[in-house]
Amino acid sequence: MLVYHDDRDQRIAVLEAENARLRHNSYLKMLNSAGLLHAIDHLPVARYVLVLCDVDQMKQVNSATGSHDQTDRHLARGLKVRDNELAGQLRGDEIVFILEEATNAPAFIARIGAQLRRQRLDPAARRALLLATGRAHITVTAAWRAGVLPCEMRAVLDELSVEVLALKAARDAVGPRC
Repeated sequence: MLVYHDDRDQRIAVLEAENARLRHNSYLKMLNSAGLLHAIDHLPVARYVLVLCDVDQMKQVNSATGSHDQTDRHLARGLKVRDNELAGQLRGDEIVFILEEATNAPAFIARIGAQLRRQRLDPAARRALLLATGRAHITVTAAWRAGVLPCEMRAVLDELSVEVLALKAARDAVGPRC
């Protein structure tokens, strides 16, 4: 006798698990861009602090080491977030943090910068950074907005991306030691 089982629930669970896996960057241990945008769409209505950090030397480290693996592991150690903070990789070297409204954004950015400076790169990556930037550690350029509602976040992220590019251009015009 042949018995058919309704495996619909099992298929749904497998699809949901796969969908969640695809929205997560396993090296960075944070959401990828699809997961980040999904999370934004499902945030409770409240005001948040939105921080966009551009990791300045990611391409030089990747070139020196020949892969993204070391850079991503380095960033994962340096970009540790607390339970009440949401982090995701938006585009390439842009990392987005969604924080509670009461968060002091400059203090948060300083904490992330300090965590990144404490991480050790391998000698080839350190040499590449020193030659390219005059620094032997990864730094970030950041911009933020406070009081952002979830329905405004996508537009604000675009604005922050433009601001970060302007900050980087101004810094590069002054020189690598700025």
